[in-house]
Amino acid sequence: MTHSRKPGSATAGLGLVGAFALVTCGIFWPVLAGGAFYLRDILPYHRPIRFLIREIWAGGALPIWDPLRDGGRFLLANPNHRVLHPTALLDALLSVDAAFAAAVLLQVLLAGVG
Repeated sequence: MTHSRKPGSATAGLGLVGAFALVTCGIFWPVLAGGAFYLRDILPYHRPIRFLIREIWAGGALPIWDPLRDGGRFLLANPNHRVLHPTALLDALLSVDAAFAAAVLLQVLLAGVG
């Protein structure tokens, strides 16, 4: 069984992806222009954890344990800390705030493209 494609369907698909990317970038423009996500849990919780994880990675160790909170807490085992998430690589390449913004934007774009 063969599937026939209509002429121009690939171009239309790329156009939709491009339009979605433009709309997404427009929505996130304040963040792309240097702003940051600082609502609710991000500033008091996620940002300090990202700095800690970045520091542990820079020291050449695997971020398994957080010795600074509650007498010690798991880092690697907690999915909220995203130690091994693919977007965690952005923390090594960008500042923590820029990496956070890029990770959110990238995930929205990838979810929209499907």
